[in-house]
Amino acid sequence: MGFDNILISGAGALGALYGHKFLSAGKNTRFLAAGKRKTKLEQNGFTVNGKHFELKCTAPDDIIFKPDLILIAVKYHNLPDLIREIKHFVSRETVIISVMNGIDSEEIIRKSINTGKILSSTALGMDAVREDNVINYTKEGKLFFNHFDSSTTERDIEEVRILFEECGIAHEIPADIRYLMWFKFMINTGINQVSSILNANYRVMQTNPYAREVMDKTMLEVIAVANAEGVNLSEEDLIKWYKVLDSLGGEGKTSMCQDIEAGRKSEVEMLSGKMIELGQKHNVDVTINRVLYNLIKAKENI
Repeated sequence: MGFDNILISGAGALGALYGHKFLSAGKNTRFLAAGKRKTKLEQNGFTVNGKHFELKCTAPDDIIFKPDLILIAVKYHNLPDLIREIKHFVSRETVIISVMNGIDSEEIIRKSINTGKILSSTALGMDAVREDNVINYTKEGKLFFNHFDSSTTERDIEEVRILFEECGIAHEIPADIRYLMWFKFMINTGINQVSSILNANYRVMQTNPYAREVMDKTMLEVIAVANAEGVNLSEEDLIKWYKVLDSLGGEGKTSMCQDIEAGRKSEVEMLSGKMIELGQKHNVDVTINRVLYNLIKAKENI
């Protein structure tokens, strides 16, 4: 099959990081954008760790560009609109990878797009910070992926692995991708929400015992909900997370913290909002997530 043409939706930290990997490997990579946003992206490009990259964009109404791979890196609240924009790009052989946070973007995509090959995936361990068109990171992290449903074969998985090897994208194919997605969800529900309320960088979350206690209790609620969903998270996963956290550059900030500071809408619906929904479903207490949800919504409306 091969992946010669790649379409990326979302030019934030993750979209830019993987975009510069594809571009550096000579892949025909385009970002989905139209109007003023398209003009701005193509005029400014982006700079990743000091290296500048020029961008090419494709508008949603383009009927010529045929992507072999679509990488989705948009914010949760933008996903419904994005799905409508990419539908006509998707053929039976198109591979779709979502690197969004959360645990349900693949399900949402599949409900609306009944063709294409969707992979389950999650990115762990990166500490990228974006300021305008400049992205800096000290830890690239790793992209984990595997089958989402029967649309993909072992050959598809192998071809994606080869692509990532060619592009220098650190990756792994775990046997239990659902567990890893919940592990990442646990992390984000804890650190993203607490850091955004405190306007805290990773160093604060690494060293401040009060911030860490709230983060712990938030993640313990995720573990309880995960167990009710049949996912084998445990308190041992908190220890695994702190090993990752302590390896991150202290000046970095979570994506939600960056969004709140910039006055952008957060992904709180995807995190504590989802926890409240699942807590009600399974009759599991998620009091701390309810408090965090209300605090973040309050910050968004100040």
